[in-house]
Amino acid sequence: MAVAAVPTQSTQSVDPALHIHTIPMEFYGGKNPAPADVQTASATQTSQLISPSPTAPSQPVSAQKIVIPKNVVTPPSGSSATVQKRSSWMIPAIVCAVVILGGGGFAAWWFFVRAEPASDTAIPPPPVVAETPSSVPPVVEEPPALVLPPQTPEVKKPEVDLLIAPHAYKDSPDGDTDGMTDIEEELWGTNGALADSDADTFADTVELQNLYNPKGVAPQRLIDAQLVNTYVNPEYQYTVYYPISWLSSSLEESKKEVLFTSITQEYVQVAALPFPAEQTFTAWFAATFPNESLITYVPFTNKYKVSGVMSPDGSVAVITDGSHVYLLTYNGGSREEINYRATFQMMVQSFKTPNVTTPIDLLPTAQP
Repeated sequence: MAVAAVPTQSTQSVDPALHIHTIPMEFYGGKNPAPADVQTASATQTSQLISPSPTAPSQPVSAQKIVIPKNVVTPPSGSSATVQKRSSWMIPAIVCAVVILGGGGFAAWWFFVRAEPASDTAIPPPPVVAETPSSVPPVVEEPPALVLPPQTPEVKKPEVDLLIAPHAYKDSPDGDTDGMTDIEEELWGTNGALADSDADTFADTVELQNLYNPKGVAPQRLIDAQLVNTYVNPEYQYTVYYPISWLSSSLEESKKEVLFTSITQEYVQVAALPFPAEQTFTAWFAATFPNESLITYVPFTNKYKVSGVMSPDGSVAVITDGSHVYLLTYNGGSREEINYRATFQMMVQSFKTPNVTTPIDLLPTAQP
């Protein structure tokens, strides 16, 4: 609000009885809005205006509107009153702005972080189960009985039947036609071009099957010539000769089945089978080997006086001692021609069970 005042350089005299109207101090809250220097200047100017000039004539003057300069009565910017007025509305405004910004930030965080995306797959409503009155029991449909077709009882094939090799082997070439193949002649070191390598009037095959050295000029046993090893089964206590260059191995710890393998991977297998005392050998053979015909087998007695039967082709031998049956088979694998048929016959002739006595003429001679 502006206060009426007269210019400081006025040439008119001022009536001493003139009343100067000013703005009450209560309008400023009890404080003078002007600084101290302005207040002093204003008071000086006011006293000058209302004091009669010593040279001016003492005459009344008409009351005039006094204008006080704006810079005297207008409070300067930055005054305490202005700061008080601004602080009265700025603090609530700042509080409201903080609340609004904080609430908006929390809503954005909840929407983008916490809110889980809606699944595209619609969740089917739970099935509606109709309630059955308690007085009426629910009807439960039983599935139809499963009817299985009648099954033919499985007849288990005797395991030992697999031990007999097929009887379709042919011998490999035999240049001197003495019953030993050319590869077999190399095994025993005989002459493949002569049926009697040592010229002792006995063919090589005859001497080999009688457990004699086929290349010795004087009669010499195979064991003495160190052409064979003697295998002793630790479980069943039988013994058998086999070529010194072959490998003996057992298929299991019980030594029930033993293999004697050549360098051509052909092998002879010896298997020990239990023999029931209440059965005859004929009944046992028919029950154990249903695919074999016993009447086609040829009876024999080997050099150790052990009895048995031999298949017509000379690749299977069955020997019994009354408590066990020993099955000796020649297996050529997938070969169409076999090489060691005469050697197999030698092994059958050397087979000895523990309850027989070795003939004197088969005992090895004492070394000098």
